[in-house]
Amino acid sequence: MAALATPEPTTRTRPEVFFYDVISADGTLLRAWTNDPDMRIDGPTVLLCNGLGTNPWTTPGLLDKDCGVRVVSWNHRGTGGSGRPVDAERAGIDAFVEDAIAVMDQAGLKRSPVLGWSIGVNTAFELAARHPERVSGIFAFAGVPGDTFSSMLAPLHLPRPLARAVTVNLSRAIKLTGKVLTPVATRLPIGPKAIGLLSHSGFMLPVADAPLAAHAVREFLTTPLDWYFHLALRTSTHGRVSLSKISVPTAFVAGKWDLLARSRDMATAAERIDGSTYVELPGSHFLAMERPEESTRCCWSSSRESTDVKPRLARSAVVLLLAASLTSCGGSDELGDSDTSPAPTGPTRPAETASSTPSRTPTSGGPNASSPGRPRVVRTVTTGLTSPWGLAFLPDGDVVITERDTGRVLLISGKQVTEIDTIDESVPANEAGLLGVAVSPDFSSDSTLFFYLSTDSDNRIVRTTYDGNGLGDLEPIVTGIPNAYNHDGGRLTFGPDGYLYASTGDASDSDNSQDRSSLAGKILRMTPDGEPAPGNPSSDSVVWSWGHRNVQGLAFDDTGQLWASEFGDQDFDELNKITKDANYGWPIHEGDGGAPDYTDPQIVWSTDQASPSGLAWSDGHLWMASLRGERLWRVDVKNGRASNATDWFVGDYGRMRTVEVAPDGKLWVTTSNTDGRADPKPDDDRILVIDPGN
Repeated sequence: MAALATPEPTTRTRPEVFFYDVISADGTLLRAWTNDPDMRIDGPTVLLCNGLGTNPWTTPGLLDKDCGVRVVSWNHRGTGGSGRPVDAERAGIDAFVEDAIAVMDQAGLKRSPVLGWSIGVNTAFELAARHPERVSGIFAFAGVPGDTFSSMLAPLHLPRPLARAVTVNLSRAIKLTGKVLTPVATRLPIGPKAIGLLSHSGFMLPVADAPLAAHAVREFLTTPLDWYFHLALRTSTHGRVSLSKISVPTAFVAGKWDLLARSRDMATAAERIDGSTYVELPGSHFLAMERPEESTRCCWSSSRESTDVKPRLARSAVVLLLAASLTSCGGSDELGDSDTSPAPTGPTRPAETASSTPSRTPTSGGPNASSPGRPRVVRTVTTGLTSPWGLAFLPDGDVVITERDTGRVLLISGKQVTEIDTIDESVPANEAGLLGVAVSPDFSSDSTLFFYLSTDSDNRIVRTTYDGNGLGDLEPIVTGIPNAYNHDGGRLTFGPDGYLYASTGDASDSDNSQDRSSLAGKILRMTPDGEPAPGNPSSDSVVWSWGHRNVQGLAFDDTGQLWASEFGDQDFDELNKITKDANYGWPIHEGDGGAPDYTDPQIVWSTDQASPSGLAWSDGHLWMASLRGERLWRVDVKNGRASNATDWFVGDYGRMRTVEVAPDGKLWVTTSNTDGRADPKPDDDRILVIDPGN
């Protein structure tokens, strides 16, 4: 079996969080997360209904492996990697309750305590009222169970109707100007000093961990303001919950000077629920961060009936919201207008040509009179594969395949498929595992293969030899690439210059992409020994380009120009023309709009039509495999410009992962229907051979 050196420990600067995907009842993709993916914590599981648009870093105490509870939660629709619903109106409390049920079902939770903060209190109480069999207790931090906007601006002593009118109308105004304000918000210099100023503004009191609070705010500001305030307005329609339906142990923890949730309203709600507990602390809406020990002790000890442990929740915090939260109720979410619904079953409109700036709408549709011939599937090479990911041709025409989740390395020779080895050191976890493979340009003499894989501590690039029977020992050549459940990149290819190129993802931490010292969110260029290639931007770094979110496709055209396909977040997937030391803008920009400071993509797609992975070049065209879009895209390239994207096989074969050009000019395409995000057919996954019709 292939051997691998023991990895060095990785130093982490923040609590760990593990992301995974959940599909809600209406098909919306949710980015869920947990502090305990392996279920090693000896304690109960708690469902966290977070503030509107807030992220895991607002509750760092719950991310501590010693906190005593396993936490499962999710990012609200259209924020933090969660998709937007097909129907934009399905973005209020009713939808959040459905999302909570989906997250519980995925986690195997039949019944659990629910912790709600801010607007999450609305979700928690509505969940308990509609599904009492699923909720064993409620911990309500700084939130009222319904009609939240009427409870804001308490220190001004406004009548409830007036408070609601002010906050709702202000939210409407900011929503209308959100597209203009978002670029300004994303450039705000948020650091500990800014948190210090905010902590003395009266809106928030001093917090226990200013650097972590700054990180949480920066994550919050990646959501476009217009979408966030759309969410806020949808939640503003949620009326008061019928508290007579609440029969589980309940505890309220209120902040005396809370601008966003009137403590008197929380006290009144507590009085109407038999046996509930109410505690008021000298703090703001962010009291769990300001007074972590006291606030969490009150919550857990008052609700012993719903759980038999009192976890140590050091700094069980809640930050975020920032300026947007002043008007909308304790959370924040922002995005554009892209649809993140399940993939459509066919092309939706004629292709659009990319000009000097990328198209703002997805390009799709059938061929026109001037386009090349129609591609067609000519045969199926093999079936029954499990999440095939990497594919590379050997000089003799044989093909090496990697399976992400099994760690198997397969060889296809003619019609024969054999397993040549299993790389046990690869650790599969959602998008992580055994990913890309590349063949040495000198394979005929050195028999060397290169693999990109995820271990317990990092992503890394290794090389080994293949003697016709099995793999030799694995030799790490690049280690320490940050890894995560999602956004691991993984593509490998040799360029015409003889150097190895690799794509990495941001490892679910967007700060990595703009950090020149991090290998995450980059395209790397190296010698076959893993050293920085001559001519790199920095002689001591393998980084070639930066500011990427998650590149999974690399291809060189006939001129030697490198192209890359890149997953977007909520609005736009991208096709990028890669140049030395260029910054492609993530997380500051998604799609176009970043020039001149950042390099704009050549073509963009809405995320439901692409979610691109593999990329290949053939006779004047780029071919891009799409996962969520369930199609193969052909893109014309002329004079260094990409245009006229046309989609093929829409929905015919499901998710498409990898596309490579065979020695005979045909395309080999792998499906990815057994990767946990589709309903595989009996013969999935498969490899198709496609005549490109050039």
